[in-house]
Amino acid sequence: DVNRRVDEKIDKLLKKTESLDSLLNQEVDKVLTLDSLIDKEHQKVIKLDSLIQKSSTKLDSVVNKVTKPLSK
Repeated sequence: DVNRRVDEKIDKLLKKTESLDSLLNQEVDKVLTLDSLIDKEHQKVIKLDSLIQKSSTKLDSVVNKVTKPLSK
């Protein structure tokens, strides 16, 4: 009888462990998905920053061309 109860408790613990392991794996998958999404968005930010820098440089150039003749 004692062996049976010990076996039952071990089985319960194993089931809980498997359930926790499954839950943990699901959460890890969510974290990995989120990390991937963050990385993609970060790449977009880098591209946008580069575009802003280029636009700013072009705008500065145009402004300089327009204002230099005016300052003479």
